[in-house]
Amino acid sequence: MSVPKEIYLDLYAEIKKSGQNFIDSQLVSKTSSIDFDKLIICGMGGSGISADYIYIIAQQYSSKQIYVNKDYEIPSFVNDEWHSIVISYSGNTEETLSSMKQLVSMGLKPICISSGGKMKELAKTHSLKFIAVPEGIAPRVAFPYLFGSLFGLVHQSLMIPAISSTQLTQISNSSKSMNLDDLDKISNRIVTKFPIIISASSFSNVGLRFRCQLNENSKVHSAFFISPEFSHNGIVGFDSKSSDEILLFLLRSPIENTRTTIHIDFLRNNIDKVGDVIEMSSIYDDLLVSQLDLTWQLDYISVKIAELTNIDPLIVPSIVDLKEILKNS
Repeated sequence: MSVPKEIYLDLYAEIKKSGQNFIDSQLVSKTSSIDFDKLIICGMGGSGISADYIYIIAQQYSSKQIYVNKDYEIPSFVNDEWHSIVISYSGNTEETLSSMKQLVSMGLKPICISSGGKMKELAKTHSLKFIAVPEGIAPRVAFPYLFGSLFGLVHQSLMIPAISSTQLTQISNSSKSMNLDDLDKISNRIVTKFPIIISASSFSNVGLRFRCQLNENSKVHSAFFISPEFSHNGIVGFDSKSSDEILLFLLRSPIENTRTTIHIDFLRNNIDKVGDVIEMSSIYDDLLVSQLDLTWQLDYISVKIAELTNIDPLIVPSIVDLKEILKNS
């Protein structure tokens, strides 16, 4: 069955608004910013990835403790000294709701970021602060709203520098001015391949996001690894035989460790046993801006691959089937 062209066009339009949506959301939530020394953020999938972005960026500026929880249970080391945030676009993610209920039972008052659902009901019941994001869009498309809201809540306490007027312009423009011809060419190179995504740890959030977007939007398998750890195991996988089915996708960070750069350059220049190698970097030097800039571009690629293969990027049949089993178990 042919997928209506309007689905792709609507998603492309939303991606091109991503930068401004992030800016608007972080400005709104900034009025509710919190101060903390220890913070646990609970969320899954396209919602929880926002916490991964906060964690990576905070590592560059803050000595405060952040734990990203992607499970049903709250770790035993979390106590009443911790602040907490729960994030679920739908408001119905069962793992996040489970964590939320445990936090409330411990006497903590998690801040909720959601479009509604059971999370909104629980927030009202327990008098919790609730930050609303727009309804009616796929969670992974809602990333700019979710991450923007989370960033506005925590960046002051984490001592992440306030976003300058220059950064605001760059973030807004980055999603509007993508070179779509270049991105279309990259999408065509990926479409018949198995992408192995590799980044430095400072871009591990972007690499994970891209892998998840390929899974959900493009309905393809892909793998993601972090360098230099990949050099101690995964790199040897190329020693057995060549494969025209593999595509090595290198994401370059502006703050790579100089030794990590050697590792990734080696992969680019010396691994002649893979079918193809693509390297992507941002034109921006700032960590936050460069991460968001590449995120918008990679989001576009994942939707473009879906269009090239006539796949509906919005439906997720396996997830729906699993949720039905969980609901009846």
